[in-house]
Amino acid sequence: MCRVMEEKWEEGRKSNQLETAQRMLSSGKLALEEIAEYSNLPLDEVRRIASEQSNSGPTQHMEDITKWK
Repeated sequence: MCRVMEEKWEEGRKSNQLETAQRMLSSGKLALEEIAEYSNLPLDEVRRIASEQSNSGPTQHMEDITKWK
């Protein structure tokens, strides 16, 4: 796969991981550790998202997609 396509694929994968974690956090049914495991995000990242989500709501995190690597 060409480099540009690989980068786009990776960007989409990260976006999906963040969106998945956000939905899980919004449900309030799972522990942060479970969300990290199921979304394949580091626990620290899930904690950061949870903290921001409680302070500003779920829409704030969409701009984080391009920041997280």
